[in-house]
Amino acid sequence: MAGERDSGGAEEDDVDHYAVLGLPSGEEGASLTLKQIEKAYRDQSGLRHPDKRPDEPNATADFGRLRSSFELLKDEPKREFDARLRARRDLALRHSTLSAERRKLAADLDERERAAAAGGKEEVLDPAEQAKRREKKVATELKREFEQFQARMAAEKAAPTSTSASGNETEEENGGVAALDKERVLKVSWERELRDYSAVKLRELFDRFGGVEDVVMRTKG
Repeated sequence: MAGERDSGGAEEDDVDHYAVLGLPSGEEGASLTLKQIEKAYRDQSGLRHPDKRPDEPNATADFGRLRSSFELLKDEPKREFDARLRARRDLALRHSTLSAERRKLAADLDERERAAAAGGKEEVLDPAEQAKRREKKVATELKREFEQFQARMAAEKAAPTSTSASGNETEEENGGVAALDKERVLKVSWERELRDYSAVKLRELFDRFGGVEDVVMRTKG
């Protein structure tokens, strides 16, 4: 029996007794006088008495709830339930708001993580993107090598010569053309497994650094 009373008390605390009598609840309800509560009960009982609603199967139960709420509200100490009710509702509302915010944050985080994971997967598996990045890397490396080549040529031209004038004349007569060609030749190599370049593509890559007169490619048998 005690358990039944406790259960009923718990359910009773969940009822907004002011609303049962058609009164405002919350702080406004807590400030109502006993006369106002009695008047509301008389008005509601006149409307909701089972004798006035013979065709409604729930009329008796509804009138019982009306009378129980009135009995509680006319007892001043018991009206403190309203404070507990408001506190409980406010707490539930705060928890509900926080839970909604947490769910939204979690959903946003999941979406960002999925997008990042999808982006990473696409970066690894997309052959077109891989080829584009390899080409950019190779072009950067070729540019670096070409700049080093130009620096070496400039340094050699600036260095003082140790040969005599007659020696220079002999060199120009015998091998001047070969020496001139060597200064203007850049030799490059690459791994065919990563990328194969045609003469047209090589000319396109190196034209940005200066005019390219000719491209000679060696084929392996």
